[in-house]
Amino acid sequence: MPPSFRLPGSVLRPPRPVLVYDGRCGFCARSVRRWQARTGQDVAYVPFQTPLPIELLGISRTRAHAAVQLVEPDGRVTSGARAVSRVLRRAPGRRLAGALLAVPPVSLVAELVYGIVARHRPVFGRIDRWLFGRSVAPSSSALAAWLFLSGLGLVHLFAFRSLRVQVLGLYGSNGVLPIRDYLEYLRLIDGRTPEERREWYRRVPTVFWIDASDRTLVAACRTGEALALVLMLGVAPRLALVGLFGLYLSFVTAGRDFMAFQWDSLLLETTLAALLVAPSALVPSAPREHPPTAAVLLLRWIAFRLHYQSGIAKLRSGDPTWRDRTACGYHFETQPLPTRTGWYVHQLPRAVTRWSTRAVLVLECAVPFLAFAPRRLRRLGFLLLSGLQGAIALTGNYGFFNLLSFVLTLSLLDDEPLRRLLPFSPPPLRARPGPIRRFVTGLASAALFGGLFYKSPPPRNGLRHPLRPSL
Repeated sequence: MPPSFRLPGSVLRPPRPVLVYDGRCGFCARSVRRWQARTGQDVAYVPFQTPLPIELLGISRTRAHAAVQLVEPDGRVTSGARAVSRVLRRAPGRRLAGALLAVPPVSLVAELVYGIVARHRPVFGRIDRWLFGRSVAPSSSALAAWLFLSGLGLVHLFAFRSLRVQVLGLYGSNGVLPIRDYLEYLRLIDGRTPEERREWYRRVPTVFWIDASDRTLVAACRTGEALALVLMLGVAPRLALVGLFGLYLSFVTAGRDFMAFQWDSLLLETTLAALLVAPSALVPSAPREHPPTAAVLLLRWIAFRLHYQSGIAKLRSGDPTWRDRTACGYHFETQPLPTRTGWYVHQLPRAVTRWSTRAVLVLECAVPFLAFAPRRLRRLGFLLLSGLQGAIALTGNYGFFNLLSFVLTLSLLDDEPLRRLLPFSPPPLRARPGPIRRFVTGLASAALFGGLFYKSPPPRNGLRHPLRPSL
């Protein structure tokens, strides 16, 4: 029989789609349980070993043993990858994947892959258990998102607290680069007409156009600290993120040289992406909402881009010490503000620093790809990347950069390992986000992804060639 046909009118037609599969195949059973968790009652799943006469549905047991069979109420019967595609199109969060599997030439590749898997089910069953673990339930990131938002609040607290100590010396009326003088200069040189003023407001978006007095600068830092605490406590997280983004953007755009570091732009990007993950609750509560999948993937992309670009930039910088693996022999004494631990690490034998250089390149060039791997490999990626950030923090002072990088890697985790660490059982999660929120989040994530991928300039590290083509 062909992979898709219609039943004759005399054959029994089920009231809802029925997927017939091999119940003795561990890989098949695990896959079916995953699909069933997403489709719910929309699809019935029946092993062909059932005593019920599946022949009444117009399919044979031999055919069901060779590949899964999907029988639909209109009499359509599909098998193999086509059946999987039609099932996924009924699963929230997997509809796009199901639609892609039906588009040539993806459908042809899917049929080839399905045939290979069907002929080696025991092998792929072991691989599946190794990659995903025993649990076949759809992974959730509600707890991970909750920790991420709390950690991001802590990063903002450190950022605004550090800025408040320095703000008058840097940007006050008697500071190195007074913000008020800078904005007045912009008004004088090209702000005579309303159109010109609006253009400067667009190019330098900052609340300090209203007032940039010393008192206002300090008040802005204190407000940022307060909003950071609010975010850490989980009170109105979306509103807190909007306030934090606006205040920090105000300092970055008007602060110029002292706010032009990599971690400043990274903090803004992360805060903007966090808006798509943040729940709608106004009062503190345990995590109850599934974050949209597109938003979680966006955070993983930012974590991937941060680490991968760092590694590729080292290789493409033209610095021979990275190519001959001797960079760590010089790094610990030449980095900005090394710690006491960094001094001791610098005394290690040359062979150790060579291996350290190799390890850094592997961790930054290869490990970031685990951000898009199955859950067990993602957990491994989290451990390796967070360990790298911890080692960097022990040997050098980079402000909140390492903490922010660690907070970003939390997006690689799912809730299963986090539940084991909690002293209490978290409440059951609500239903996944509705179609409207998923659609809006998907559009916003795609727009932000495009902006981060195409609009951002390459790192200012002396690269001989633009970094973008390598991505």
